[in-house]
Amino acid sequence: MICDDDKKVGMVSIFDIDHRVRKGEIGLWISPKYWKQGYGTEAVRLIIEYGFDTLNLHRVFAAALRNNPGSLKIWEKIGFEKEGISRDAAFVKGEYVDLINYSLLEDEWEDK
Repeated sequence: MICDDDKKVGMVSIFDIDHRVRKGEIGLWISPKYWKQGYGTEAVRLIIEYGFDTLNLHRVFAAALRNNPGSLKIWEKIGFEKEGISRDAAFVKGEYVDLINYSLLEDEWEDK
């Protein structure tokens, strides 16, 4: 849970962790009234540190809806590499939407 004092702002998690390959997917959701305030970026940075330092992951990855520029900006600002597009991979509000796939490797994070 992402909180600011007693306000619940959103959620961030690492899921589908594969300890053998040392990878996990990051999911992020921020309540629209808290968009563009830095909560998502800070939460993702903290969960990346946890993934690499505590969970000993080698690779973290994420997917963002193509029509969500705020989410796309977070992954790119932090240094994730765009890997490709999964066409019509999500069904949102009655229509198919592409997912943009991103990843970040342990050594890329250490270099920052």
